[in-house]
Amino acid sequence: MTRCDRVSSPSMAGSDIRDTKMKQYISAVGWMAFVISSIGLASYGLMEGWAFGTVLFVQGATAYFICILAELIVPYRQDWRWQTDTKVFSDIGHVLIFDQAVQNLFAIGTIVIFTYIRPVANDASAITLNIAPMMIILGVVYLEFSEYWRHRFLHASERFWPLHALHHHLDRMHIFRSGRVHFMDGAARVLFTYIPALLIGLPVEAIIWWMILLNATGPISHSNLNIETAPWLNAVLATPMVHRVHHASDEGFMRHNLSPVCPLVDRLFGTWLSPEDNLVTAVGVTPDLVPTNFFMQLIYPFFSRSSREKSVAQDGVLPN
Repeated sequence: MTRCDRVSSPSMAGSDIRDTKMKQYISAVGWMAFVISSIGLASYGLMEGWAFGTVLFVQGATAYFICILAELIVPYRQDWRWQTDTKVFSDIGHVLIFDQAVQNLFAIGTIVIFTYIRPVANDASAITLNIAPMMIILGVVYLEFSEYWRHRFLHASERFWPLHALHHHLDRMHIFRSGRVHFMDGAARVLFTYIPALLIGLPVEAIIWWMILLNATGPISHSNLNIETAPWLNAVLATPMVHRVHHASDEGFMRHNLSPVCPLVDRLFGTWLSPEDNLVTAVGVTPDLVPTNFFMQLIYPFFSRSSREKSVAQDGVLPN
């Protein structure tokens, strides 16, 4: 079985076409309902005056909970189930400690600092409502482009790739893989995406809504859910089908579909691959130089390539 295959659409009988379109319709409605509800929950929290950290935690925890239940009911692949994944405890550690804690603390700290430099309001609800919507939209567009290029750089740079390789260190896709992010990868997002946005004068509110948007789309995009969205939806939003192509073990696929939310950016810069025409049969990274030991995963990016190779050979134990 090949890792990734380019496929052409076979001819189908009328009943098969109707079944496919019905599944695409149900998948599109379900996916959009999930994303919109997640954003709605975060909006409610902000309007009620919750602390932004609380908003992100509640939104993220709810998304994980729903995806966990949904994966039990409609899994994409039985052999990708998190219940049989020997790496799941490592995944959960990264989710709790780094994705939900360290990364959010970095971002919230940045927002707080710049809010003091450029005061906007005293409470969370005012922060999200007192800025012209067009400025927030422009800020979100800037963040989409900025994060696309940061992501593309990590895949192109041999020196900095290890910071991101942990996220691709997998042999299956499921909900807990969403937060398998090295803490320095999260810090780099703050340093090279959020801070420059604020330095050029974009509103703090743009980052707030951008983080809410990522919290709504990120978990389900990595989930093991049998969601077959229509081509028109895949073309404009990063659905699970779109992001699965990016996680394919074939390096040629891995450097495509880099945009976190809107694949139109990939189309603009020539890195778009249609999930309908590119079948993913295996995910992961080759060569796999990420150690299996959780604590070694935290420090291995800071060692040389030869040391990382020895680390994997010795099952995650870094040499002296």
